[in-house]
Formats: sequence, C-alpha cells, structure tokens
Amino acid sequence: FPTGNRNAASFRWFSFVANKTASLSASIFEAVSKGYCPISGSPIAGTNRARVRLGKVGGGSEIGTFYFCCDPCICDMIDLVRVDTKTLTFMGGWGAEHSSTVIVKD
Repeated sequence: FPTGNRNAASFRWFSFVANKTASLSASIFEAVSKGYCPISGSPIAGTNRARVRLGKVGGGSEIGTFYFCCDPCICDMIDLVRVDTKTLTFMGGWGAEHSSTVIVKD
C-alpha cells in the first residue's frame, strides 16, 4: 500500500485477490478472502464470523456471513454496505458468482 496504511483498504485486498482468480481455485479464493476484514481491510485470522441481512443493490435483501476484525465493523457492514454480484472465473475456467460488497451512501 503506497501510504503504508492497510486500514480502509478492503477494496484493495479484494481487487488484488479477484484479479488473481484465473490462477486460484474457488476454495483458495474463499480461504484468502477470510484473511482480511471487508470493512477495515485489517488482516484477520478468519475466526470472528457474523451472519447479517444486507440490502441488495437494486432492491431486496440477502442473508450471508462475513469475517470481521471488531464489533464496530458489524455495525458498519449493516449500515453502509449493500450486496452486488460479481462473476469470477477461477483456475480451469470454472466461473462462479461471488457476492461482493459495495459501500454506498444513502
């Protein structure tokens, strides 16, 4: 990270890993994605898990789990994040939809 600050950089972690999916299996992608908080970008052990219902971009809602670093990130996830879908192609040409998060300001 150019400034040396890994906080507030979850989009950088996701972009880095998502751009490597052609050389990753889906299970490796999932394991690596548990290694950073999707809100703060902080490296985590992937042991703190929360199940939340989030609004979807375009309407509706979806229930899912995410791994986080601290309790305030649960509140931020619920308050500031909406679900959108991105199709990723993994090693061997296998494609899958991955629910990714998009920060939106209402």
